[in-house]
Amino acid sequence: MIRIKLLRKKVVTPQEVLMLKGDTNYTEIHFTDGKVLLIAKTLKKLELDFNPHGFFRLNKTNMINLKFLSHTFDDFSYVIMKNKLEFNVSRRRRENLKKVISLSS
Repeated sequence: MIRIKLLRKKVVTPQEVLMLKGDTNYTEIHFTDGKVLLIAKTLKKLELDFNPHGFFRLNKTNMINLKFLSHTFDDFSYVIMKNKLEFNVSRRRRENLKKVISLSS
């Protein structure tokens, strides 16, 4: 089982993480059970750990678990998650998102 270390004693599996939301030097980690954990790491640092496990960075502040992606609309300009959250996809990341989704289908 794959485990990602967040803090000294806090370890998570990628399947239990829904999304990550960055804000300067802090990142909110949203879990599938509705809990939120705020840690003092940048989204850029966490991206290196989560990217190989089915996560995709949509824009400057949001990274999602593609297993919880429901729909993409308007030529991949925004996505809707299974829990009805909507996120904009930055222009520069749309083509890459299209490739990642087509590879996983």
